[in-house]
Amino acid sequence: MKSASPQRRSDPGAEPAVQAPHPEVSAQPADTGVPARDSRPLEIGAALVVAAVTAAVYFLAKNIEVRIETPGVGPRTWPELLGAAGFGFSALLLLMAVFGRTADRSDLDGATRTGWLRLLVTLAATVAFIVLWPLIGFIYVAPLLISAVTAIAGGRTLRALAVYPILATAGIYVLFHLLLKVPL
Repeated sequence: MKSASPQRRSDPGAEPAVQAPHPEVSAQPADTGVPARDSRPLEIGAALVVAAVTAAVYFLAKNIEVRIETPGVGPRTWPELLGAAGFGFSALLLLMAVFGRTADRSDLDGATRTGWLRLLVTLAATVAFIVLWPLIGFIYVAPLLISAVTAIAGGRTLRALAVYPILATAGIYVLFHLLLKVPL
């Protein structure tokens, strides 16, 4: 029976034989000499942004106008619950980021100009959606937002830019407007 290790050539001009790495060595990450990037600022920043957004959701839900106040579950219940739960989880994330052990983020690429531009264009499309929704109507504005965000993310096919946004908007409309009777 032949040995599993590759044969070495004795020719001086021949390429050296490739040897398979030892299984124990290949399971460990390679030391590239580059120090690991600390993810603590990234995690703290993300937790603070989520805390701000979910706190805003909670306080905006408190201002939802209700025609008839009823005890128990009402129109404010779910938004308030989601805002409070999101704020609680973001507080937990913040505590873990400040006092806990952070993850190694050396495998992440740094921010690029293109990435920041895509983020800003996506935020602008979202703000335009929020402004246009009450003026034009959900059924017309939602497919435009979905198409815009898909195009910003790199979608280029007819299915991604037209069919999916129309089907997604129709699904949201049927679920919320027709089945749950939530006005859009």
